[in-house]
Amino acid sequence: MERPASISIQISPDAAEAVAHFPGGPLDAESLRAAATKAGVDLNPDVLAAIESLAAAHVTDAPVSAVIARATLPHHGENGRVEWAANMNPRAERAPDTGKTDHYTGARYVRVAQGATIATLVPPTGGTPGKDVRGQTIAPTHGKPAVLRAGEGVMLGTESRLVAKRPGIVILHEDELRVSDTLEINGGVDFAVGHIDFEGHVHIAKGIGPGFRVRARGDIRVGDLVEPCDILCGGSLECRSGIAGHGRGTISIARSARAGHMEQVKGVVREDLVVDREIIDCNLIVGRDLNSPSATVLGGSIEVTGSVRIATLGSERSPVTVLCVGDAPLLRGARLEAKNAVAKFQAQLDTLTEQRRMIQLNAKPSAAERERMCELEYELNAAEKGHADASARLADLDARFNAQAKVDIHIGKMIHPGVRLKIGDRTASFTKPVRGPLAICWNEQPQLVIMPSGGTPQELSRVARVERFAPAAAA
Repeated sequence: MERPASISIQISPDAAEAVAHFPGGPLDAESLRAAATKAGVDLNPDVLAAIESLAAAHVTDAPVSAVIARATLPHHGENGRVEWAANMNPRAERAPDTGKTDHYTGARYVRVAQGATIATLVPPTGGTPGKDVRGQTIAPTHGKPAVLRAGEGVMLGTESRLVAKRPGIVILHEDELRVSDTLEINGGVDFAVGHIDFEGHVHIAKGIGPGFRVRARGDIRVGDLVEPCDILCGGSLECRSGIAGHGRGTISIARSARAGHMEQVKGVVREDLVVDREIIDCNLIVGRDLNSPSATVLGGSIEVTGSVRIATLGSERSPVTVLCVGDAPLLRGARLEAKNAVAKFQAQLDTLTEQRRMIQLNAKPSAAERERMCELEYELNAAEKGHADASARLADLDARFNAQAKVDIHIGKMIHPGVRLKIGDRTASFTKPVRGPLAICWNEQPQLVIMPSGGTPQELSRVARVERFAPAAAA
């Protein structure tokens, strides 16, 4: 057999493939294997099969260059990822609602309940190593974990679940996931934001536009003017700029409120109200104190359960200004309901007692009358229990009324003509100005008195027309 020409094996710099070169002439598998071994090629089964195939296919004397070995590439791992629970991705685009468009609806926020899963961290996978043509291991690239940290209000639960520790809105800031009980509005409430209905606190950097509704179970803080809108607040309200209701704005505040000014606003503040400047033409109920020593109250009607501290009441040109004290308006409905319940059960007791008396007058009651007597005893017991419960409820409400309702008015500068004070079952109408500082309260007699600062107390009737009127049913 003719000796084969010299065979060379060229391995690529990255050892990804090995190529056999020979100038021509006879070629056999043994010579190829020897040359490959000398070059350092790993003679695995695939390489041996390639050598056999190449030797068998070479039937000419032509030069040949052929790949006899290729590296087995590694399988790289997959990176970890975040799988969001349904409708929990705060950056996902929301499909628009079908049907009639409400332009006041505005933006949407991802709300989450306490204990709900927000997302799951799917772990990365490891890679499978490969081999180069020399048989050396090629290390795979392992997947990297998903970058998402549990921030405030979020905990890492079982099975790599990110779980809400409290109810709130889902916030994704860079690589941190948070559940906040405070909704931060960087601008104002407008059509881009829409109505707000939130279970926590709401902080609004600017103002609230007309026609919008803001509801929060917690506190509401507004940085600029509040225009005619509806505010329902389960905590306290702070609006240093002021509220311009224009007769359409309403507020319902479960705790205290503070505003720069209030104009034509209707509503209830269940605790203290503090206003820095003016309260103009408002219709308000204040559950505790009106503590606004620098403010002017002119026009409208304000019912205050506790103390009143203001600078000026009324004005030279304002319409009638009404201030009601000595009552607890927030208890009025409950007291009336309790009184009606007492009266209802008392009427039942009177009727049932009379029926029992009439039967007892009969020396020989019939079987039907004896049966009715048994029924009457049962009904009387039920009516007596209802009467006792209603009476206890009324007594509790009356005690709260007596503890809360005050006549404690402090005026720093002036009471103007046109002011009307409603104090319990009395009305005091002012027809001429009265300068402050002064206080109005009951004395020990009791009489309504006005007490100028540094002066002698005198009966309120000396400076105002005081009249009695029939009190309301719940007063």
